[in-house]
Amino acid sequence: MNPREEQRYVQAAMTYGALGLAVVLLTAVDPGLAQPERRNDVAALIVALPVFLIFASLVAWGNRLVAALLNFMGLKAETAWRIGYHLREKLVMILTLTSALRVLIFLGNALGYRPRLIPPAIESSEPKLSMWLGVALMCVIVWALFRAGWRSFLQRRRPASRA
Repeated sequence: MNPREEQRYVQAAMTYGALGLAVVLLTAVDPGLAQPERRNDVAALIVALPVFLIFASLVAWGNRLVAALLNFMGLKAETAWRIGYHLREKLVMILTLTSALRVLIFLGNALGYRPRLIPPAIESSEPKLSMWLGVALMCVIVWALFRAGWRSFLQRRRPASRA
């Protein structure tokens, strides 16, 4: 992996961690969360804080952590590094897709719709102006993750041009 590609992963990790925490805090200051029936939502936000940091560290250094673990378990260094690289790449791809879904959820909140998973429904609510900031932050996260993981993946899969 070239240093520029590695730098994209570190930048994506910093973006995911910092802006992810900002989005969680933006959601936490929502006045609707103070209601007693929304305690589970508050608990989910509290759990989300360290999860964002863990995933951010895996985006930045996951390839090295996995490679070191596999090397310790007896795999050859080259094989361990390749597995670690591809595992991190797939993690970034999954995070890109889940972040894109989060953009849609925030967009719904900004427009006055609140999707529910259990039971499945879309409830009407007041449009939330603050969620537009969440949409913008999540779009930046999606772009940073796409730039790190998907871009290199798609470039490797592109057929060689015939000259």
